[in-house]
Amino acid sequence: MGAGVQSTLCELFENGAIFTAVGRVRFATGGIAACVCTVHKRGKARTRITVCERNDSRFQGESIFYTVQGFFQKKGIALTNIMSVATDSAPSTVGCYRGFISYLKRSVPNVLALHCVVHRQHLVANQLSAHLYRSLQYVILAINKIMKTHRLFNQISDENDDEFNRLLLHTEVQWLSKGLCLNRFYQFFQTVLQFFQSEDVELRNSLKKRRGDIAYQSDLHSKFKETNLQLQGDDLNLIKTKNVISAFVSKLLLFKQNLSRGEFYQFPNHGELKKTDSIPDDDVHLYCDHLNMLHKEMHERYEDILTMRIPAWILDPYSNANEIDIFSRRAD
Repeated sequence: MGAGVQSTLCELFENGAIFTAVGRVRFATGGIAACVCTVHKRGKARTRITVCERNDSRFQGESIFYTVQGFFQKKGIALTNIMSVATDSAPSTVGCYRGFISYLKRSVPNVLALHCVVHRQHLVANQLSAHLYRSLQYVILAINKIMKTHRLFNQISDENDDEFNRLLLHTEVQWLSKGLCLNRFYQFFQTVLQFFQSEDVELRNSLKKRRGDIAYQSDLHSKFKETNLQLQGDDLNLIKTKNVISAFVSKLLLFKQNLSRGEFYQFPNHGELKKTDSIPDDDVHLYCDHLNMLHKEMHERYEDILTMRIPAWILDPYSNANEIDIFSRRAD
């Protein structure tokens, strides 16, 4: 960010309430402490500024705090302007004694600390059984091998008249990429099998055997992606967050009930596979157990939001209008 632009934005922070999201990125030569700040005025998020400062020490809560504090002091912004802060669940940020939050609360005792709702969902999505994890590893191995000889794969894709001619990659930094990666891989599934017919027969057989698992995970991560996108944006608040999370938790139970009855309406890739191939009952039970595990994980990760009580008058300001004593409003 240019120095002039940064200076202009920092002037807004001097008098505005600030919400911060703190993270850290590690490199071989050191690291960077990143702090995304949103200034709120008149109930709306007006502008954002991203603070990226080099941190050459180990990523401990103390070093992260002093890096962020140094930037605020350099720009003449009081730490007391920070109203709330969101972090991930790393010990360096949420540790009770040496975490970033503990250091921040010493300077700003009333700051509201939150675990990022988007990151929580990412942690839930990473929960896999040993069987599903192994299937995912086959996909990762296949993609890596294809990328080494992508020209041959592109040629096969063109010969098969596929809609696309390349696979998508997934990185843990870009959380939403997993659903896109799995969905594209499943669209290419027949082409992938054809490619490994001459390149790696053993991997081809493993992928073919785990096709149901791949279809299930591609459909499921598409659901996670939809929910993840709903948890982003400047217009999001705790009420909307609770509605989105509650709806997704209920859907997980619905998915489980439908799968146990052999109904795959919410899983289109899996449903198409069922039309051409039989899906073993053991696999269906495995998927149901996985959905049940995700349901429990969502309850544990979002317990504070799911149990939050929202007064009725906030949802509907006129809900109690009929209970008002009209005589108390008369001026006799």
